[in-house]
Amino acid sequence: MKIERLDQALLMWEEMMWACNIKQQACKVKSVRMGKDIPESAFWPPLAGPIVHHKELRQHLLTMETLDDFDCARFQIFPQASDEWVRNVPTQGVFAGQLAAWTHASRRVYQVDADLKAILGATSLEGLKSSDIHFPFESFGISLDEPIEGENGSTFDFIFYSPMIIKEGGKIQKFPAIRLLGTNLTKERSIPREAIDKKMARGKIEEANELLSRKALYRKQDYLDTLAVLAGFPESWSLLDLIKEFDQPQTTQGWRIVFGLMLYLKMMADANVQAYTWQAAPQKAKMPLSYDKRSITDGASVCSVTSVRQLSREERTALNHFAQGGVASREMPFHFREGHWRRPPGKGSDPTWPKTVLVQPTVVRKDRKPDDAIAGGSLVLVK
Repeated sequence: MKIERLDQALLMWEEMMWACNIKQQACKVKSVRMGKDIPESAFWPPLAGPIVHHKELRQHLLTMETLDDFDCARFQIFPQASDEWVRNVPTQGVFAGQLAAWTHASRRVYQVDADLKAILGATSLEGLKSSDIHFPFESFGISLDEPIEGENGSTFDFIFYSPMIIKEGGKIQKFPAIRLLGTNLTKERSIPREAIDKKMARGKIEEANELLSRKALYRKQDYLDTLAVLAGFPESWSLLDLIKEFDQPQTTQGWRIVFGLMLYLKMMADANVQAYTWQAAPQKAKMPLSYDKRSITDGASVCSVTSVRQLSREERTALNHFAQGGVASREMPFHFREGHWRRPPGKGSDPTWPKTVLVQPTVVRKDRKPDDAIAGGSLVLVK
């Protein structure tokens, strides 16, 4: 269970806002000392919003009664041009709103086994529209037993489906989004803060900034997460058209798994198959260096969703190879058939009937497989 990815992502968000606060205060002090007195409006990220109020987010999430109570002005910052040091701020800037949606809407996480992840990742969304997808919750997580492989060797084992929130005129606007959280979050270490915070408390801001720079000589790893936001979700839109702008392999596969899981759960429900049961998330040790030791993921519910088809290790490798953007015909002389969704028997000629039957992805003509090729085939018991 990778539910701790949300806790790790929140700690990273808090650290980034804390560090940006020090950096920007130091820039302001330096400009005054040099006689320039640059206005705060010229800085990005601005000394406002989460840069100032990041310590208050946890309490805010635990006390807000509805999502309408989420304070975008205090806890969100939207993408603009930024320098190299704060290059991840644009994607981190909307994380608080996504976490607020999850905290209010569900606190739910699906645990998906390796076989189902491989099948959904290698199943096409062709012919499906947004009206075919029905979400049981506005926000939820998907924890993967086997991670998605992305660019530059990156791996992602948690998909966070949660809207990007914008508040204008007192009204909340929501845009569908996923955030893929990487396995490298486990390797991240928080910057020691005690000495830096002491200098800040004494007004020695430039000294605190210099100490921060020495303690954070390493750069935060790239691909700790990937954010993908859809412009909208009109009912008549093709799912392929919705995600075609995303060219990162992990993003495309992430959307396939999100949409495919919703269809899979509906298929199981229509067939009266009990695909999962909800249980309380396992208790875990509190994470250090957190402003509020109460974890946001306490009280979450999780369920395990398993594949009705058991794959062999070789077949799972073949399906994952395709899902990661591999072209089977270039590496395997035998044929790979992509999975797809179709209408139930007897409803194929009715264009209004939803596509709820999964045609499994598979490798065919295995008799032509050379010894050194990626193999495939269902796992069977030979008696």
